[in-house]
Amino acid sequence: MRDGYALRTAAVGPLETINIAGLDLVQTVLGDLSPHLCDADEPSPLLEEHLSSGRDGIHSGVGFFEYNDSPKGITRARDEQIMAIRRALDKVRTTE
Repeated sequence: MRDGYALRTAAVGPLETINIAGLDLVQTVLGDLSPHLCDADEPSPLLEEHLSSGRDGIHSGVGFFEYNDSPKGITRARDEQIMAIRRALDKVRTTE
């Protein structure tokens, strides 16, 4: 966990993660998982509202946030942030 998904949340939060993955994919996954993880039988209606209005994430340029960069540029920026965090953590670990 330390070097996996949790590292990504330091670079982007959960809503931006959903935008990058795509709201349609997240809605499908949550449709299968929600009944097993919580009291809800289905994903939040907010996902359907966003999807029906064309707000599907970085591929349309808007999801929970608006984007001016291409999907490739957005994921590249996220990955650069993750690598910067990783380098900083590695530096701290080598000095301990």
